[in-house]
Amino acid sequence: MSGKKGRNVTLFKQFVKRHPKLIIEVRKGKMTWQQLYEEWYLLGEDDPSWEKYRSQSQSETDKNTNSQTTEENHVPDVIKQTMNYIKKMDMDQVQQFLGQINDALENFQKFLEENYKANTHETTGYRTKRRNFKNPFSFRKD
Repeated sequence: MSGKKGRNVTLFKQFVKRHPKLIIEVRKGKMTWQQLYEEWYLLGEDDPSWEKYRSQSQSETDKNTNSQTTEENHVPDVIKQTMNYIKKMDMDQVQQFLGQINDALENFQKFLEENYKANTHETTGYRTKRRNFKNPFSFRKD
């Protein structure tokens, strides 16, 4: 796992070198390195929101390569971003998270079952006590 983290950090550093305006944003205090890293990790390098942080020469070369690839232009941006996000997901973390959700739901279900059983016992217990209660003034009209 640490090898993957180190690789991600190296890729992030390369990304920052290609987007020098990000350094200025951090120095101004508008963002932190942690926030940038998390956004980069979730959105990916190809997200359009990074365009404003690129240097001019980098933007021009990317525009030329993007105009040549017409196949990608047919896919809507939302779907492309979603696919990039899914590709970058760590399936072990997803599995662990789903396991935690499953455990939480099981605990909640047990809690509801126990409360339901407790409520039905109290209700039936009250009814049986009431039925067995003998009135000291039990007399009937003739």
